[in-house]
Amino acid sequence: MDMYVHYKGGMYLLVGVAETHEHNGDRDAVYVSLTHGKLVTRPWAQDSRKQDAWTDVVQWPDGVERPRFTRRDDLSEDTMIALLRCLKGSR
Repeated sequence: MDMYVHYKGGMYLLVGVAETHEHNGDRDAVYVSLTHGKLVTRPWAQDSRKQDAWTDVVQWPDGVERPRFTRRDDLSEDTMIALLRCLKGSR
């Protein structure tokens, strides 16, 4: 699992990438919004060079263009699991 921050500030835990139900080769990222407490899907880039970009580059509030979702490498897997447990307990 990898933690990402959205350009608008939300935190997301990428659970994995799943094939769409059409079985046409399209795939969706499956992730948990730690900000909103929801399980969400989003189209995953077909170009392997863009997979970590989550499909597109956008202008962030600081004016710099970056991927819509940027990976947070500073969180341990234990921290991510603890965040998920807190999320589950808040429902």
